Amino acid sequence: MATTLGGKKIVTKASGHKAPCIPAVSLFPPQPAPVPTPIPFIVQSSKAKKFSKKCLKINDAEVVVKGTTFDVESPGNTGSQSTGADLISHVEVKEATADEGDGRVQIDSQPVATTTHRVRANMPTGASSMHQANGFWIEGGGLGMGPSTKTGRGSKSGSASDPNDALSISDPVAVSSGAVVDRARDLSLIGPIAFALDRRYSSAAARRVGLLGAGGFRLSVEAFVHVDPENPAVCEYQAPDGRRIWFDALGDGEQGFHRRERLRLERDGNGYTLHALDERQSRLFTPTKKGGPAVLREIRDGYGNTVHFEYQDGALVRVVGAAGRALRFSHEHGRVVRVELLGGTRSSPR
Repeated sequence: MATTLGGKKIVTKASGHKAPCIPAVSLFPPQPAPVPTPIPFIVQSSKAKKFSKKCLKINDAEVVVKGTTFDVESPGNTGSQSTGADLISHVEVKEATADEGDGRVQIDSQPVATTTHRVRANMPTGASSMHQANGFWIEGGGLGMGPSTKTGRGSKSGSASDPNDALSISDPVAVSSGAVVDRARDLSLIGPIAFALDRRYSSAAARRVGLLGAGGFRLSVEAFVHVDPENPAVCEYQAPDGRRIWFDALGDGEQGFHRRERLRLERDGNGYTLHALDERQSRLFTPTKKGGPAVLREIRDGYGNTVHFEYQDGALVRVVGAAGRALRFSHEHGRVVRVELLGGTRSSPR
């Protein structure tokens, strides 16, 4: 059985998933009276203890489905029982249960849990609907480390990637990094290749300067590939969602595969091509000036449909969708101040 479902990793007892929950209030017994104290709770997939009757295994590890129960990690709110424990379920560290799953695959009529699905924590029993906190499955505690894989002669291995700031359980705070985050969709181009212009904010990126200036804001079109002169052994891919994904540096004709992200990066004399295996799309990156980062030039699928990115003096000025409609970018003082949606006629696939 595959280890991913819909592009997300399936949760198993051995998958290393964790579900950090928003800190919840418990009553602790300092003198002279109990004091409400926010306590974080963490659930680990390795602590799963009750599975469906028709349990399925991946690599000899039981698959987590909706309803699977777990022991919440200690210490949690240990020591608060004598004064009322938590304010909702009134228990010390107890049980958690997987509360969601992907209905496309079911085991014993229960959907399979994957990354980002919800977990309920600190319940009197796993069958109870009363719970103190919610969390969401993230991979490896959100550390962003993924296994490396050599892809053959002339290839390099993928190494690591940033945690996904989109995984937030109490907006606008990302559980994986603690950063304040926000996101909004400004415009969409509908066509054979759907394209969206997303605007994101992260306090962790406050020092980065992009199309929207400094301060932590960025647009999803700000994707690029470059090698840091201070660390020439590493090639960095800046993804549309703002995350950084690292590969070993590549020479001409070499390729690297990042197993965790399921991305294959190839380099030739002109730039880089990134193949997203789950999306079945490729992205072409070439620099606008010698020595500069390789910026996103084209997105294409296996049917010849393309989204083009046009630059002038190093600045993005136009994105043309697969159906011919376009976005035009206007700049002032080095940052985008206006985006216009233009009509058009679709060109034939190449």
